[in-house]
Amino acid sequence: MFFNPAEISTMLSQYSQEKNVQMDIQKLSERIFYYTSGYPFLVSKMCKVIDEILLPEKENHTEWTIDEVENSFKYLVKDDYMTTIFDDLTKNVDNNPDIKQLLTNILMAGLKVPFITSDQTISLAKVYGMLDTDGTYCKIHNRIFEQKLYNHLLVGMIITGKYNKLSASSDVYSTYEGTLDMPKILRKFQEFMKENYSQKDADFIEREGRLIFLSFLKPIINGRGFDFKDPNIGEERRMDIVITYTTNIYILELKVWRDESYHQKGLEQLSEYLDLYNKKEGFLLIFNFNQHKKFKEENIELGDKNILAIWV
Repeated sequence: MFFNPAEISTMLSQYSQEKNVQMDIQKLSERIFYYTSGYPFLVSKMCKVIDEILLPEKENHTEWTIDEVENSFKYLVKDDYMTTIFDDLTKNVDNNPDIKQLLTNILMAGLKVPFITSDQTISLAKVYGMLDTDGTYCKIHNRIFEQKLYNHLLVGMIITGKYNKLSASSDVYSTYEGTLDMPKILRKFQEFMKENYSQKDADFIEREGRLIFLSFLKPIINGRGFDFKDPNIGEERRMDIVITYTTNIYILELKVWRDESYHQKGLEQLSEYLDLYNKKEGFLLIFNFNQHKKFKEENIELGDKNILAIWV
């Protein structure tokens, strides 16, 4: 049984009256649902963190704002924060190789897997609370589990040495204002790919390129930010990534080059995705497998949007 936003609103209303705390109940309940998908333990945990840890640190102890919800999420998904449910989550992954591969395909490779519960692996992952469906395909049940599972899988890959990671400090790519220098990150990744993977075959890069980039990105944003993947796999293989860093949001799309028509279609899709976040600036990382490809970049103006495209 999972809570819907209206049920979360009822809980917040009761809390508000009992504790005499002011809040925009509808706005906060929708944001809590956004992160938890109504998972009861997580709804309760987010509120508990706000009430017992975050609110006492505020100057105004009688007001919940959207910032408290955001900070509660950040608190729960920290790499060093564990609780019983998170411990069980990762143990169930490590103890079941088929589930681990399924989650790797969804989270790391951006594959769309049909949500067919007659499949034992999908059914078991659903029982464990890891999976849900968007109506057709499998998706990670909620954004908290998604971040926890993603970090767990990626760190495992880095530890085993399967993927290279960036050795430079994140300070190289951030500013005193707490923003990321995304153009610098993408140019460095372009250089990294040219030096380390230019001789690899196209099948390897298409299969592993996204994992290489996610491994590359992880140490840069680790501890200060998160990246969510919104896979959209169709005729043109692509993956939208929403990167949060401190209070800033960056929209990045990874895609495989097919031809100019698919490229234009991808730009339009990225523009629409930027509209969802009310952003005018986006980033495009293109994996090109043509034999005589060029490692290039291009600033693209699309309507009122500015998009930096980097080819690797």
